[in-house]
Amino acid sequence: MDRVRQDAGISHAKTSFNYNKLQAAACMLSSAAVSIALIYWAIRSLS
Repeated sequence: MDRVRQDAGISHAKTSFNYNKLQAAACMLSSAAVSIALIYWAIRSLS
C-alpha cells in the first residue's frame, strides 16, 4: 500500500507546475537583457 501511495505522489509531482524552473528562466532572461543593454550602451558611448 505504501508503494502505491509513493507512486501516486510521484505522478502528481510530475504534473504539478515547477515554479523553480520558471524563476530560473526569468532570471536567465533578465540577465541576458541586462548584458545586451550594457554591450549596446558601451558600443554606443564609445562610437
